[in-house]
Amino acid sequence: MEQHDFSADRPITSIDEDLLDRDQFAESLSKAIAGWKGKDSLVVALHGDWGSGKSSLKNMALSAFKNLKLETPFLVNFNPWEWAGQDKITKSFFEQLALSIGQEDKTKQHKAIVKKIRLYGLYLDSGATLVTGLTAALPTLFILAGIFGVSSVFFDEQWVRTTLGILTTVTIGLAAFLKWGGKFSRKLLDIVEEYANRNEQTLQELKSSLATDLKSLKKPLLVVVDDIDRLTPEETRVIFQLVKANADFPNIVYLLMFQRGIVEERLSDNNQAGRDYLEKIIQAPFDIPKIEQSRLEKILFASIDRILEEDKKVLKHFDSRRWGNLFYGGMRPYFKTLRNVYRYSSTLSFHVSLLKGGIAFEVNPVDLMAIECLRIFEPDVYKSISISKELLTSAYRDRDSNKKSEEALKKIVEKAPIEHREHVEAILKQLFPPIEFLLGGSNYGNSFSERWFKELRVCHPEIFPRYFQFSIPIGDISQSELEEIIGLSGDRTALVEKLSVLKDEGLIKAALSQLDTYKQDIPLEDSDSFISALMDIGDTTENQSGGFSGFSAHTHLVRIVLWYLRQEESIEKRGKRLLSAFSKTSGLSLMAHILVGEESRREKEEKADLLLTNDDTFETAKKLFIEKLEDMSQNEPRNLLSNIHLPGLLFRWKEWSDLEDIRNWLEKNMTTFEDCLAFLEGFTSPVFSQGVGEPVARIKHRINLGEIETFFPLDRLQELVKSGDKEELNESQTQALEALEDAIKRREMGYADDSFLTD
Repeated sequence: MEQHDFSADRPITSIDEDLLDRDQFAESLSKAIAGWKGKDSLVVALHGDWGSGKSSLKNMALSAFKNLKLETPFLVNFNPWEWAGQDKITKSFFEQLALSIGQEDKTKQHKAIVKKIRLYGLYLDSGATLVTGLTAALPTLFILAGIFGVSSVFFDEQWVRTTLGILTTVTIGLAAFLKWGGKFSRKLLDIVEEYANRNEQTLQELKSSLATDLKSLKKPLLVVVDDIDRLTPEETRVIFQLVKANADFPNIVYLLMFQRGIVEERLSDNNQAGRDYLEKIIQAPFDIPKIEQSRLEKILFASIDRILEEDKKVLKHFDSRRWGNLFYGGMRPYFKTLRNVYRYSSTLSFHVSLLKGGIAFEVNPVDLMAIECLRIFEPDVYKSISISKELLTSAYRDRDSNKKSEEALKKIVEKAPIEHREHVEAILKQLFPPIEFLLGGSNYGNSFSERWFKELRVCHPEIFPRYFQFSIPIGDISQSELEEIIGLSGDRTALVEKLSVLKDEGLIKAALSQLDTYKQDIPLEDSDSFISALMDIGDTTENQSGGFSGFSAHTHLVRIVLWYLRQEESIEKRGKRLLSAFSKTSGLSLMAHILVGEESRREKEEKADLLLTNDDTFETAKKLFIEKLEDMSQNEPRNLLSNIHLPGLLFRWKEWSDLEDIRNWLEKNMTTFEDCLAFLEGFTSPVFSQGVGEPVARIKHRINLGEIETFFPLDRLQELVKSGDKEELNESQTQALEALEDAIKRREMGYADDSFLTD
């Protein structure tokens, strides 16, 4: 495949490159060309669909001349498509003929032949120009003829007929000059000059002389005319008229290559069928040998194997069963020609290279191969899929949305030609299980979502964009980064450093959301380093989800630890692992949340299997938590005051220790405006509201005065607020002060502390 990368239409150049066992056909074609000794030309046609390998077979036939030790003919490659629409086909044909002979043999004899060929082409081309000009002038001629014809009925005079003849001649001349201008006149001057040199030979005499010279050539001319099926009907007819008019030249073999059905249609008119027209010109028609489907698929699979095996990480999520279902269930009909095989494999190779991360492949290779098939062969379907993420990745739908989804899916499928719609539908079923039931297949619920995410399937909403952007979406992390995090589970320092970098880049929530899916893939023997690292970053990780739904980054941390430890069947061992990790960290907020959850689950018998600790371990954990909290309050009071999880820590401290100790500590340490701001920020939380018809939720920030007064007097707090300079506040500090002001107003108006103040 390497030799065809990004060049799917480039044909092979020799028999040695043949992968389809067409060498015998090519050699037979070479022998037929080399053995032609007739007085007239031989016209051979090579029929085949686009992409069937006509050009490759031609190249193989030419290379076979050397392999078979046959006399290689003068080769004339003429592609009329390059001259289409320029009214230069006739002239360029003979120019190419002359050029090929002149380049290979520069003897006096060949120079004379070259000159005759050019002159002959000039005759024919100039004649075509005159005819074209005449055609353009015909309406004028008919008008003049009509006028003078009617006049002659009443005036039967010789001068009328004479005048008509003169005007007709002038009109013909003017038509040519108006159509061609200086070009036409230059051609006529060239002809006049050549006539003078040739003693005014007629066209027939020149043709006869040229035929004699061609017959004297030691080897034949092979004129290859390709891409005939790309021409317009008029241009197609010009080519075959050219061949037909010059088929009596000796020592010339024409090899015409085209798709038979297209050319026959373009040559058909009211007088005769295109097939009959071709039969009068072509003596030896050949059809390209049909390629066996199994042979094409062998080449395709070999190309895909090379692409996938270049990097072992690409194969991590390769499922041969899914690949078989996708290929034989939907993709197979798109690979009928070698051109399609090469187009597909070359672009697949490119997109695989784009999606190779540092240590992981960013998508599922099977899904990518199916998406690439649609991108190349069904571009309209591909485009519709790329903008239908919600439709194709949402598992839950009510009855009304099911109907709308069915209609939307139908529109996507109908983007494909009728003969391919069942294949597109089969591919969609395999790629997008959430909508399979809408197409008559199985019904998959949300329980499969985590599995699809881990397999990097296109049907998962977080993975979907990668298949159409060929990069990691903004705000997301790559699979390589995720696997790097997992790989660092046994190295606490390195893991904390990696997560801190992601936090600084604003990617910590995305990282923890993805790690949440892989929590039970991390070895339990790494629990000390893994859990303690998560606890280390917990105190600086936000506990705000940013909306009505979804988890906050801190909630993901809690979930990861809980479900990671629940791999351990023994509650005693779970508790030991938790305590061991907690003893090694200074982070408090994550442990506080875990212990609150443990306390709640202890009250519900049905939750017993979900506990991380037995009673003794739970009490030990609470005691250790309070010890660490009190130690921080004495040795790092500023760090505790500025902890974004301060309210939760204070409430746990109150529940499991002495409230007066907390109040005394705050009275002693919260003495400045800056201390007050840090304290208030901890107690400020966002509140989201959204009215009917509003696409975006409104965010307000709220403080509950009752919670604050549990720990610190409100009047003292207000004194600290008034003492500060409010000119240089950041956004978070401003929001905290505004929330405090709103809370005070709410209380003054008689509202409860936990109520909302309406705007």
